[in-house]
Amino acid sequence: MEKSYSTFEPYVKAMNRLMILSQDFQKKPIVDMLEAMCTLFHKRDKEKAIHLYDRAIICAQAFEDQVLEARISGEKERDLKTFEEMKS
Repeated sequence: MEKSYSTFEPYVKAMNRLMILSQDFQKKPIVDMLEAMCTLFHKRDKEKAIHLYDRAIICAQAFEDQVLEARISGEKERDLKTFEEMKS
């Protein structure tokens, strides 16, 4: 799993730059979730990944998008479970 996320990381950085340049932050929750996934599975930094997932959830709440909030929360739970299984 790590290999696929290592190739994905530059795209996440580019999406963040494009968001800032265009001032279009509607996609921020998704970009933060993708960055969290890269951080968890590629960099193996669980604490930072949790922070990024939580930031994505808070951002979805700020946009009042309950569906997106639920999807990010579900992805966070699944990814953390997968990460723990990979460690053992």
